[in-house]
Amino acid sequence: MEYRPIPADRSDEFRRLVSYAFSPESGPEIDDEERPHPGERYGLFEGETLLCVCRHYDLTVRVRGEDRRVAGLSAVASPPEHRQRGYVAELLKESLADYRERGIDLSLLWPFEHAFYRRYGWGTVNEYARYATAPETLASAAGPDRGRFQRIEADEWASLDAIHRAHGDRADLSIRRTEEWWRRRVFERWSETPYVHRWDEEGEPRAYLAYAVDDDGERTLRVTDMAYTDHAALRQLLRFLSVHRSQIDRISLRAPPDFPLFEMVDAPGEIECTLHAGPMLRLVDVARALERLETSDGFERRMTISVSDPSAPWNDGTFSLSGEGVAREPTETAAVETTVETLSQLYAGYRPLETLERVGDLRIHDESVRPAMEALFPARRTYLGEHF
Repeated sequence: MEYRPIPADRSDEFRRLVSYAFSPESGPEIDDEERPHPGERYGLFEGETLLCVCRHYDLTVRVRGEDRRVAGLSAVASPPEHRQRGYVAELLKESLADYRERGIDLSLLWPFEHAFYRRYGWGTVNEYARYATAPETLASAAGPDRGRFQRIEADEWASLDAIHRAHGDRADLSIRRTEEWWRRRVFERWSETPYVHRWDEEGEPRAYLAYAVDDDGERTLRVTDMAYTDHAALRQLLRFLSVHRSQIDRISLRAPPDFPLFEMVDAPGEIECTLHAGPMLRLVDVARALERLETSDGFERRMTISVSDPSAPWNDGTFSLSGEGVAREPTETAAVETTVETLSQLYAGYRPLETLERVGDLRIHDESVRPAMEALFPARRTYLGEHF
């Protein structure tokens, strides 16, 4: 078997495999023309037979307050005739080795099933809430009618970028978007073209939202992306949504679990809210990723961490951390023992140390290192809401 890029003349085969995996109800036909896409197509081949496929993204993502290069993984798919033979597992292992060779230390994905990717070392790193309500419910949370909303086209993407960055700085894991990302993932979304509106006050862009309208017996305005610079700007977005009451039955939007919508409206009982597990992150190269963390405060002496990672042999073993850096250790004993999945969650700041001791695969065998571990891995606010 060989892992390699999928050539352009086989892009239709790639699209058919992905369509069958994620939307089989669409039937075997695909659109005649594929919209441009920012990702790279890769596959596992046996001769010229395509066994399974995936798409790679080279992303810049905020991790612990710092912009980091992260490998996005998506569109992992295999036709039914090649399933349950270990091909996808091999594709994932080859992808990790590829990322490592490119100098990328972290991988991020949206899973079709969280349990599946846990087996290969990815760990959940945030939840998201989905809200649904009638437009009139939002009227009580609306800000006063001021400023100006206007429809924005793709060529004006740069006017939204500062809003998105300010919004994303409130939590880790937000994607720093390129022009191509804005065009292909915000102003175009697979087969749909959302509406995009921006709110300005005194000539300054303060908020925006992108949305589409579905009609399955009732009209639902589905917010696909939104960002705001402050609470007053959020209230303007809610006002904009509320004025659709004459033509829309329901508003649907996705937000962080601590989104204050219940506190903002007069009738919170009219809002449906469901909580969902979100994206997953994985350390591609444990040693290099740990080197990126600040160690001077926490490591006056050496500390050892044993990591279990069957999918990436370069991560499977014991590592020593000290003020001089990170090194692989031949010893089998360590002060801390964990799996790459749990270490990835700890690294992202998704859960504090004591929580992952209770519910994750984390064991501290030497209590003297606990203060250093807490200093190295403080919990952070994490939220990535956009799919890729």
